[in-house]
Amino acid sequence: MPNKNLLKPRTLIFVWLVLLAWLGLLALIVIILLNLFFSYTGLADKYFMYLIYFTVGLGVTAILVGESVKCKSCRNSLFKEKRGGINKNAYKIRGLNYWASSVVGTVFNRRVTCISCGMKYKLKDLE
Repeated sequence: MPNKNLLKPRTLIFVWLVLLAWLGLLALIVIILLNLFFSYTGLADKYFMYLIYFTVGLGVTAILVGESVKCKSCRNSLFKEKRGGINKNAYKIRGLNYWASSVVGTVFNRRVTCISCGMKYKLKDLE
């Protein structure tokens, strides 16, 4: 049973880890494109492998933290999609899958919707 006092910090940590991992991937794509089209060799080449390790580490940490964020009503993970278990009230943005939509919705709407049961939580109510 998840500790109710830790639900909000875990949710926020997960969301920010995912956003940082997405920024790391974006930075990797930009560096690769600069090297391909402009033969850019600069500071980015020195730290390219560190950026890869950092992005992968953030992704793994986000997965581990995301597993610990549980819904209060159904006890399933808030950010984990299950085959056949997606509720019709789950937050969805066209072009993204459900967990990515839930992360974006948490940042912009300050509200988390459980993918499994559709229960909505405001971030200020999670404390």
